[in-house]
This record gives sequence, structure tokens and C-alpha cells, in this order.
Amino acid sequence: MSLCCVKTTDGEGMARSAFVLMVVLVGYWLSLSGYLHEPVLLTTGAISVVSVIALAMRMKILDGETVPYAHGKTIGYLSWLLKEIAKANVTVVKA
Repeated sequence: MSLCCVKTTDGEGMARSAFVLMVVLVGYWLSLSGYLHEPVLLTTGAISVVSVIALAMRMKILDGETVPYAHGKTIGYLSWLLKEIAKANVTVVKA
């Protein structure tokens, strides 16, 4: 097993890639919208996620060969970014 990706030779790689993409898209949509109590918006979000996954599969972006994972540097960058945002907020409040 490689450190950058998981290689699969059977057919489950594409399903795993689609599932990872679905989780990321749902999380992103929920973090931006924040609407958990509106059925129309939840339905629209679900349709959007399914449409994007269908387009990605049709464009062969999800090829079933590799499954990406979150890089360690991303976590470090996000922690640095949140720290800088907090420092900027404190500076604005003091002004």
C-alpha cells in the first residue's frame, strides 16, 4: 500500500471514490448552507450531490484506480489559517 493513495484492482475503487466524493460534497454543502430543517433545501442539496457524482463518473474522473486521502499538510495549513484568522479578529476588536 502506498502512502499517497490506495490502489485497487477490483471494481470497488470507483464506488469508494464516489462515496468519498459524496461525503466531501455533503459536508461542504452543509457547512455552507447550514439548513437542516428545510426539506426543499435538503432535497436540492441531495440532487446537486447526486448530479455532480453522476457527471464525475461520466467524465471518468472517478476511475476506480486510486482513492485520494487528506494530506497531513492540509491539517497543518488549516490550523495555521484558523490561528491567523483569530489573531486578525482580535486585532479588529481592539481597534
